[in-house]
Parts: sequence; structure tokens; C-alpha cells
Amino acid sequence: MVVTYKDWYEMLSYALHAYRTTVRTSTNATPYSLVYGMEAVMPLEVEIPSLRILKDAELDGLEWARLRFEQLNLIDERRLAAICHHQLYQSRIAKQQEGQTKGVYGGGFGVKEDLTSIRRRSK
Repeated sequence: MVVTYKDWYEMLSYALHAYRTTVRTSTNATPYSLVYGMEAVMPLEVEIPSLRILKDAELDGLEWARLRFEQLNLIDERRLAAICHHQLYQSRIAKQQEGQTKGVYGGGFGVKEDLTSIRRRSK
């Protein structure tokens, strides 16, 4: 089978699955887990049952509902933790970028100060 750009729509579901189940550095969580409160079940886990699938299969309906309700109650804590991690990540990136651009304008001066000094010298 030859894959060309014309059959991109056939691969879209795989790309979306990969995007939604990959851990993001900024939040330290997957988008799927932040929406649904649990990690996604991979298609391979259905064919070759993992410990998680076997554990869920042995539960009766009432017990499974109770555990799922507990997971959904913890979703707000997971989202709050993701927000905190994202804010720390943004501040770390901002400090890194600030350090990289400090020497560009001569000793940390901003663009405005640098341009006014150039205009004064040119008069």
C-alpha cells in the first residue's frame, strides 16, 4: 500500500489519537486525561489485556461505577495540578528567554532606550 497525501483523511484518526494521548510538557498530563479524568485505553490493550483492563473486567457494575465516580471527583485536582505545572513551565521558559535576550540590546537595555540613545548620538 502506497501512502500519499491524497489519503490523509484515513490517517487523521490515528494522528488525533496520538495527539490526545501524548503527555504535554507544559501541563505534565495528556489532553485526554484532563477532559475525561483517566488515561485512554490503547487499542492494543483491548486485544492483549493489560492489568488495567483485567482489573476493570473483574469488577461488577456497582463497584465500577463507584470507582469511576471517585476518578471523576479527582479530575478537578488533576486539572488544578496541570494549571500549576503550566504556570511554572511558562515562568521557567520566560526566565530562559529573558536570559538569552539580555545581551542582545547591550546590557539588558530595552529597545526603546537603545533607540533613544542612537537618536541622541545622530543629532
